[in-house]
Amino acid sequence: MELNQARLSRLQLFGTLAIVFALALTLTSYFLMMSWRDFQSGRQNIEQEAAARARDNLQSYTDHAALLLSALRERTNDTMRHQLQEQVEQAWKLADAIWRREHARQSPAQVQRLIIEALRPLRYFDGRGYFFIDTLDGQCVLLPTAPQREGSSLLQNRDDRGRYIMKSLIESVSNASGRGFSSYRWYLPGGIHMDDKITYARRFPHYNWLIGSGEYISNVERRQPARRAAPQRPPGRTHRRHSGHDAGGHAVRRLPVLVFRALGRRAGAALPA
Repeated sequence: MELNQARLSRLQLFGTLAIVFALALTLTSYFLMMSWRDFQSGRQNIEQEAAARARDNLQSYTDHAALLLSALRERTNDTMRHQLQEQVEQAWKLADAIWRREHARQSPAQVQRLIIEALRPLRYFDGRGYFFIDTLDGQCVLLPTAPQREGSSLLQNRDDRGRYIMKSLIESVSNASGRGFSSYRWYLPGGIHMDDKITYARRFPHYNWLIGSGEYISNVERRQPARRAAPQRPPGRTHRRHSGHDAGGHAVRRLPVLVFRALGRRAGAALPA
């Protein structure tokens, strides 16, 4: 009897210990599980916060880069506009000098031919830049890159966005100053795709012409890294007529030489400075 009570007591003790152990194991598992869930939740929160910060930083860098590119493009456009205006003004002065010298001696057709042939070989921007002449009613007078178009109407020419190119050129000189810029898209030389182009033109009232020139924005943007890498010239005045370069360092033909060839005689004091 006593033996059975002792065995019963031991069984009760083992049962109690088993229950306590089971409860301890259950509680431990519960707390471990809760800790693991808290860890996972915290890790996800940290990962989400890190990803959000990374996205914000990336967006900030992207916005900053976009602003820099926009500023660079605007500066590039300003530089190109200045250079275009400078070159066209020189060409206009050449045409005006020929007209003032010859209009009283030769017929209008002969003077026009002198002006056309004086401007035809002129090049700048390392040979890419050229001058064109159109009438104010859209007739092509001079187009060195496509002489077969001379004498035809270009009024219906449109770019890939539907903009009428000749009409925009005529509009650019239809103000009180008789000069201005226009923007459109046209085919890159030797290419099949159009690119953004800026043109400056000035009205030549003696014959109801406009004299202009243009450049592709992409050409100027490609030149920027090379120009930044090139050694800088010492400060000082640039003498274009003697050096044969424009203010941007691009080779140009000297205007007086073309006047000599166009007129067939030595240039006189009437030529523009």
